[in-house]
Amino acid sequence: MENNTLQIQISENKQNTIVLNQFFAKENKVAYLRETILRFGIKTAECDIEINESLDNNTILISDNIMKKMMIPAFADYQLKTVNNELILGPVIGILVGQTNEVLYKRIRLLENHVRHYQKIGGLICAFTLDEMNKNDLTVEGIIYNYKKGVWEKSTIPYPSSILKRSSLNQEEREYFKSIYGDRIFNYKPIDKWGIYDRLSQFPELERYLPKTGLYKTSKDIINFLNEYKDIYVKPLGGNRGRGIYNIVKDNNTIYIRSREEGENIELVIENETDLTKFIKKTFKTNRYLIQETLDLQVENRSIDFRIGLDKNQSGNWQNNMFVTRISGENSIVSNVATSGGYVAYPTDALKQFYGYSEQEATEVEEKLKEIALLTAARLDQTGYSFGKLAFDIAIDTNKQIWIIEVNNQNPNDTILKGLTKNEEMHHEIKLQNMLYSKYLAGFSDKDVNEYYHVSNSNDNFILEEGEELRYLMHIGVPLKPKSYSKYVKSLAEDMGLKGTINKFSKFIIRIEIEGESSLLNKFINKARESKYTLKGFVIEEISPLGDETGMEIEKDLN
Repeated sequence: MENNTLQIQISENKQNTIVLNQFFAKENKVAYLRETILRFGIKTAECDIEINESLDNNTILISDNIMKKMMIPAFADYQLKTVNNELILGPVIGILVGQTNEVLYKRIRLLENHVRHYQKIGGLICAFTLDEMNKNDLTVEGIIYNYKKGVWEKSTIPYPSSILKRSSLNQEEREYFKSIYGDRIFNYKPIDKWGIYDRLSQFPELERYLPKTGLYKTSKDIINFLNEYKDIYVKPLGGNRGRGIYNIVKDNNTIYIRSREEGENIELVIENETDLTKFIKKTFKTNRYLIQETLDLQVENRSIDFRIGLDKNQSGNWQNNMFVTRISGENSIVSNVATSGGYVAYPTDALKQFYGYSEQEATEVEEKLKEIALLTAARLDQTGYSFGKLAFDIAIDTNKQIWIIEVNNQNPNDTILKGLTKNEEMHHEIKLQNMLYSKYLAGFSDKDVNEYYHVSNSNDNFILEEGEELRYLMHIGVPLKPKSYSKYVKSLAEDMGLKGTINKFSKFIIRIEIEGESSLLNKFINKARESKYTLKGFVIEEISPLGDETGMEIEKDLN
């Protein structure tokens, strides 16, 4: 985008008008258009259209009053397309991160992963919380990413065109979002293990990959399942990371119950069904549990499964971005790395080491596992829910039968890739794909012309008036030693004669209030951001000056 020659010029001489060059008008088949609707996010404005033959082919004009009315930030690079004779400027992508404003600032380190490859996304990216949504005028007060400065700025914009959800929603909230966005928000509702099983079991081609499964309602359900299969698992419907899972085994009249607590394998021995019933009623106090036959998945006393991550891309199609093997600690009943004390490995290596496959056989099995994951995702798409991100735990038993163990549809953990050096950058690639799918939902697919317009006569600085006394509130995601960075910015501010306070907002986020002359503040922001420290998020908000401070103080211990 840095070499982009396409320009949006802001015109103060015209009202409610967009002036198109002749080339754009012909290419987009709007040469005879005289009025239209401009869409930005979900906001619209009626506009007059002029076709100017003398206007440069790389330029369009938009009236200043339209830019202000539509709340269009001037520092982003936008794509412009026509649909049904309407003009769409975007994409405008929203990232919902939680309920309160405080949560927004706590998650700025996470947000940086979503804008790391901004130049492949473009448009306006806004992070916000539920409390910042104005349902009366359909605007949101959030933080918007200024890629030219590498910071987030507090601002109010129209509701975005699509939503990337990084927060849970209750039913009322979900229904509100669906009424506005339809399928332009994905993975909006958690589907528990039974819900996934119920959806998949209706497809004959998937049935052979599904373990025998039942829903726990009373103690009899577990006892009957145990009597039939002798070896079963009881799992929380909504559990993750391998927590709260029990393996129950019946050997003659003796019952063994195994679980994992605080990093240790636990075993309880019960001699009769009466005591088992008491245990069930005491342990499983709700009916939020799944019962499953135990599969013989132990290899060399370890539980092993294959985590396959699928994400939809800018074409709206499923794409495999993650494929790792999770290998538990010895004798653990779960394969989750954090819970079992295990590790991750490359699938090819694991298939050869633990299952005895040759290189060619391992490659063929890998392709088969990915094929099953893609088929399952396609079938889930048919069940009336908007998916955009899924993670599959697939296992191979001792008879080399393939099984779908679990499908995670609520923010699957991508950081597991960091356990493999070669795949560390893939973690960021996954976040990029999630953003590109959000761009697709916002109306900009990879089939659209990949041209971006820069607002050419905008001021890219934070400070608009030289000599003005201003005060800024900043939240900065800092490295592992926040105290060192705090001393650096304190010294920087003192050298410039700025005043304010520095304190700890959360473990790796510091909060700065700083006041001074506008040009010095602008210089401070640039130096604070471009320091030797690797920052993880930088948020700026203009607040009212105090005028009664004498220097720069660190208020709290930042160790």
